[in-house]
Amino acid sequence: RFSAGLAEISRHYARIICPEGGAEVAKGEAVWLRKLLNVGNIANFLPIMVAARKKVTSGGITETDYIEILKALECYAYRVFLFSGRRSNAGKSRLYRLGYDLFSNSLSAEKVVNDLHQLLLHYSRDEDFVGWMKEPDDWYAYRRLLRYTLFEYELHLLDKEGQGKPPLLGWEDLSDSTFEHILPQTPAAESHWLKVWNQEEIKRCLNDIGNLVLTQNNSNYLNFDFERKKGSPGISPSYANSDIRQERRVAIYQDWSPKEFAQRRDDVVGWIMDRWKSKADSFVAEEYYSDTDDDI
Repeated sequence: RFSAGLAEISRHYARIICPEGGAEVAKGEAVWLRKLLNVGNIANFLPIMVAARKKVTSGGITETDYIEILKALECYAYRVFLFSGRRSNAGKSRLYRLGYDLFSNSLSAEKVVNDLHQLLLHYSRDEDFVGWMKEPDDWYAYRRLLRYTLFEYELHLLDKEGQGKPPLLGWEDLSDSTFEHILPQTPAAESHWLKVWNQEEIKRCLNDIGNLVLTQNNSNYLNFDFERKKGSPGISPSYANSDIRQERRVAIYQDWSPKEFAQRRDDVVGWIMDRWKSKADSFVAEEYYSDTDDDI
């Protein structure tokens, strides 16, 4: 029984670490497995992921249940590891226990999802998440967080506006050179930028996510004025002619002053807070999750 079980678990593990390697057991499985691999730190999720995949193939949980578990794990990874910067063992004991309980039928899939969101709130409180988003900050200093957020934002826009087309920039294509500062890091002395931005505003907003987009043309834009970067349809390289949706969206603005920055920032941050909000139905006291061998 152990040998047979080990072979079965190995097949599920192989599919988890290679999402495009075989048939899906639920619609959207490969998409959410890939997101988890992009975030990183999946080692402590593996007991839950393997148990959930085993259960869905045997009919123990529905396909919807399985995808909801993957979504909860992705939300946990974003909030706890990328946003809050917790160590990779944050919540390990509880995560392992949830995997065992799901595997042994001690917990329903719905309860596992709720417990994951409860654990998320233990390590990444909503007041901290929402509070940090209220004002511009240096997102550029947190490259892993910035990279994943902007990539997911592009996927969101493609799904909404691009009929689900694949992203022009793949995950492995992203680097520091694919982050574009709309307001440039070094505006020229006589530029239009310094007529609509003061030094305090530049310092406050320059590296915030409201001023950053993915691009293929960073080296072409340099520190040109917004009118030149924006361009017009048919003129390349320019925001208006880009196939990157978040870049093209910037071209709807007539100028790029603190006013337009604030408008775009509100849109992006509103999407972030909705995309990675906790879905716990209530909040359990912190003592319930305080494991001495985990990073608190």
